[in-house]
Amino acid sequence: MAELVAAARDERLATGGFVCFVVYEVGGSQFLLVAMIKERGALTLSDDMVPTEIREIDLSKLHQAARVNLGRYEEFLSRGPDAVDAEDVERTYLCFINKGLRNEVAKYFIEALGCEKGVSSTRATRSAVDAVKKFVSSKPEIKAHARKVRRAVIDHMAALPDGATMTVGTLVSVVRVTLGDDHSEHLEELSTYLNGEDAQVPHSFVVSAQYIKSVTRITAQADGWKLSFEDTEISETEGPLIYNRGEKSLRIRRLPDETIKKIEATLDQRA
Repeated sequence: MAELVAAARDERLATGGFVCFVVYEVGGSQFLLVAMIKERGALTLSDDMVPTEIREIDLSKLHQAARVNLGRYEEFLSRGPDAVDAEDVERTYLCFINKGLRNEVAKYFIEALGCEKGVSSTRATRSAVDAVKKFVSSKPEIKAHARKVRRAVIDHMAALPDGATMTVGTLVSVVRVTLGDDHSEHLEELSTYLNGEDAQVPHSFVVSAQYIKSVTRITAQADGWKLSFEDTEISETEGPLIYNRGEKSLRIRRLPDETIKKIEATLDQRA
């Protein structure tokens, strides 16, 4: 609390608020929540119709908060700083939460908790792409559009300039536009899911151009045919697309039923 007070004092635009510290348990895991809630003024009338000012806490408008997974944090500390490896960098035990319009956590709030802002760009970008697809796939009404939504998110990030920042709000907007108004009611929980403990997508993060490049499409075209597919769909051993280095050839497996019908119909006509 003393750190928060000191950090806020040095921030010109800091407006402060009520700070609540909570330790709670979910699914056997303990968490620490440090939440800042804004006080707001209100006006009421007495029995004599005399305006009376009161003060209240608006619980519906959480200003900002930090949530720490104490189990992961303890595990990290027990290993010691010398044991940190690449896998640790890709994991996180802390998640910042913000319900403001700008989706930004105050700098003084981050510094007071002794944190470095943000997480690994690669981890955050991958988590965002995977979480969006997983969420859409979990909804029977829009499950069929999961691959299309994933591709829309990747294409949107790929079009951004280097070092661009992505927000959860923008992710939701991309998904909403991709699915159209007819399916918008199925996306009400998407924002909460993305920033939740399972998905762990930060409210804002720098897009990893390297990761986006690794999941972009490969296109090939020659006289009479054209092929386009995602990098993640090709391998040398399994999957829908099998590449043979020796023969420099590509084998396509698990063709869509409609494609099979057209190909076989064409061959039958030739016969």
